[in-house]
Amino acid sequence: MAVVAAAWSAGQIGLLPVPLIVALGAAGLAWGRRAGPVLAWVAIGLVWAEVDWVGPRQAFLALAPGRPVAIAGDVAGCWSADEDGESAWLEVDRVQQGRVLRRAAARVRVHLPGASGGHSGGRSGGRPCGGRLALRGYLRPPRSYRNGVVTEVGSWSVWVKGAALASSDGEPDPLERAATAARRRLFPPPLGETLAAGSSPREPVAARPGLALARALLLGDGTALPPAQRDAMRRVGLAHLVAVSGLNVGMVATLFLVVLFRAPRGVRLAGTLAGVLAYALLVGPLPSLLRALLMAAALLGGLLLRRLPAAANGLAASCLLLVLLSPAWVDDLGFQLSVAATAGLLALSLPMKARLRRLGPLATPLAVTLAAQLATLPWALAVFGRLSPAAPLANLVAVPWSGVALVLAIAWALTRLAAGDVADLLLPLLDFMAIPLAWLERLPASGWITWPLQAPGWAAWLVTAAAVSCVVLPRPRWSLVCRALAAVALLWWLAPRAATSPELATLDVGQGDAILLRDGATAVLVDGGGWRTAGFGGRVLVPALAALGVRSVAAIAVTHEDGDHCNGAADLLRELPVGQVWAPPGVAASLCGERLRAAGVPYRELVAGDAARAGRWRLRVLGPAPGETGSENRRSLVLRAEADGRCALLTGDLDARGEAALLRRWGAATLACDLLKVAHHGSAGSSIAPFVRAANPRVALVSVGAGNAYGHPSPKAMAVLSRQGALVLRTDRDGMVRVTWGRPWRIAVSAP
Repeated sequence: MAVVAAAWSAGQIGLLPVPLIVALGAAGLAWGRRAGPVLAWVAIGLVWAEVDWVGPRQAFLALAPGRPVAIAGDVAGCWSADEDGESAWLEVDRVQQGRVLRRAAARVRVHLPGASGGHSGGRSGGRPCGGRLALRGYLRPPRSYRNGVVTEVGSWSVWVKGAALASSDGEPDPLERAATAARRRLFPPPLGETLAAGSSPREPVAARPGLALARALLLGDGTALPPAQRDAMRRVGLAHLVAVSGLNVGMVATLFLVVLFRAPRGVRLAGTLAGVLAYALLVGPLPSLLRALLMAAALLGGLLLRRLPAAANGLAASCLLLVLLSPAWVDDLGFQLSVAATAGLLALSLPMKARLRRLGPLATPLAVTLAAQLATLPWALAVFGRLSPAAPLANLVAVPWSGVALVLAIAWALTRLAAGDVADLLLPLLDFMAIPLAWLERLPASGWITWPLQAPGWAAWLVTAAAVSCVVLPRPRWSLVCRALAAVALLWWLAPRAATSPELATLDVGQGDAILLRDGATAVLVDGGGWRTAGFGGRVLVPALAALGVRSVAAIAVTHEDGDHCNGAADLLRELPVGQVWAPPGVAASLCGERLRAAGVPYRELVAGDAARAGRWRLRVLGPAPGETGSENRRSLVLRAEADGRCALLTGDLDARGEAALLRRWGAATLACDLLKVAHHGSAGSSIAPFVRAANPRVALVSVGAGNAYGHPSPKAMAVLSRQGALVLRTDRDGMVRVTWGRPWRIAVSAP
């Protein structure tokens, strides 16, 4: 069964011309033996994918993002509150944008305005689970950042301006209505809104931490937890604890088996299966849950039919069925990680336990955590750009803790469904179980906790294959060869890649700023981009810096308190070891400044006249002047960075009056530079002609988000730079821009 499932799934990934697919299938059937059927299944998978997914998916991807679209489909699961209102997954089957696509084969996230986002409209959490929806809104692709590696965050989404533009196109079925009623009884809409408020760094979670923990464990809704706790769990490799999967299904099944202990065997197994199905209906169609549900159904069905269950066949059958129903699952990260982790547990845990038998009682739990982490390594590294060395040991404690917390959460949920507020008697216990999550927030940035690591996909696969061979192969001589290959690959892979010449890199952070100055192993980051919500540092900056070989930062300089400069920098303080934080006066009193100081990293305020060194980089502060007043943009930190006879002028979000004041204070001789970081993303209120003439840059870098709503960079600023004869490079078009100092310069961009 595993061979069939793997071959079929592989067929969903590849793209080949139809005649070649037919030839491949015919060759497989003619070949026979063992390899023939594998080729035939791959060919069948290719045909199925082309008909059911690839063609419709390509037609959907050809739509123009940012333009209005009329869309219809089935709501997958239930609605959840977010910072703008409420959102849910929509299985799209009809799209109209100029032309009509009747088989779109797409899964998008629909965002509707609601009470939690401060808009008018229905109360967040008031919409029922399931049903069919027709709406008009704006199509947005995943946010993509090109920094040597492409980091995609989020998913395709549709944003609707008002509730009147979304209408029901079909009522939920009775099962979906039952799921809605159960969710509302467990977490009434006001409570759901309060929990979701924790997704914003400006709104602390007002609900009891035990309720947030119960929602996260029962429903897989990680947004119920504060952002700092979610980030801490991800850093330590514990994010899987709030992903509903086999542990949740196993606990629910065990509970029903215990409750029905005295019932006849058939009733006990059938009742357990019904209970697991009811739990899955309550949670919704999450990929890890569906995989675990199908495996549980295969296990219970086999026991009911008095057949010996085979876990590997159960995994293969569940994987094959999900891909048959929706070929797009092979492209879903949650599905990939869930299947890979389960396969690792089944194939590697026993051989690894035998290798670790000298550890006594720790051998089994450590083998389980190592097997799951090793099996998911190729996917996790490619997406997250990090290793968590502490994860195996942390899971030794965290998995039993989560099991106990989940049992309490299930008991609370059943009591609340049956007896209402009586369940609140269990809340003190859940509050107590939530205390360790607060401890995780205080963990300092360390290479033992998070190790930035980015490598080509083939390298991750090579290391994983070598490590798996070391565990599985029984012959000592082959094991020794595999260990040697794994050691060589790891040494090459983990070797530091320090810059041999001073280098400046303008990172692609969307609508924001992030500029890396480095020389050898020394690096300084000027600004860090950011979102309204936390997490930008871990999701975008860590993979970007890992791709450049940066694993620690000597200093982070924040030019001013705007979120698109400061939030990512504050996130990064919890991700990587940082020596110092630099900022101009006034930042410390802001919300982001509080986050910068809370990390416990030495904090230094800089004003005009201060200086610092980083390797061969000599940094001189040109602004703001002591006692400077005015807007936060006018008080931006301005740095002149020199190395090897060349200099760069980094201007933050300086406005026109700030540029004029800088020109009066320092004059053209000091402002003259080889490279200019264009102020305020090239806005119309910056880059005045006298300032640009004084700077006279050969290269001008504009850090700006693609299709931003501000109209950056402005035609006025671009015209001023063009008249000066500067080469203008933009992150929205060119991605990350790397400039290697020397004679001559070497300029590289990450986008073609």
